[in-house]
Amino acid sequence: MLNSVSGVSFRGNPILEREGKFTQTQQPQAKTPEMPADSLEKPKKKNKGLKAALWTVGVLAAAAIGLGVAVKKGKLNTLEAPEGLLAHTQNFFAKAGKYVADAYDSVVAWGANLINRFRSK
Repeated sequence: MLNSVSGVSFRGNPILEREGKFTQTQQPQAKTPEMPADSLEKPKKKNKGLKAALWTVGVLAAAAIGLGVAVKKGKLNTLEAPEGLLAHTQNFFAKAGKYVADAYDSVVAWGANLINRFRSK
C-alpha cells in the first residue's frame, strides 16, 4: 500500500507561495465557483411610483382642505369683476375652496343626521 501524502510539505516552493495556493496550514484553498450573472438574485424593485402617487394625493387633499378652511373663515373671497391673471387665479381658488367647504358641510350634516337617527331609536 501507498503511504498518505499528508507529510509532504510545499514550503519553500516560491511559485506556489507567490500564487497563494496554500495557507499556513498547508491546505489548498478552494476557489469559489463563479456564478453567471443571470443566476444571481435580482434586487426587488421598490414601489416608488405608488409612494409618489400617495404623497401627491395627500398634498392635494391638504391643499384643498386649506382652501376650504380659508373660504369658511372669509379669508378667500371671490371677486365680482376680475381683471387680470391674478384676479382670475384668486377666483379659481376661491371657487375650489367653496366646493370643498360645501362638501365638508354636507358630510358633517349627513353624519349628524345619522347620529341623531341612532340616538332616537
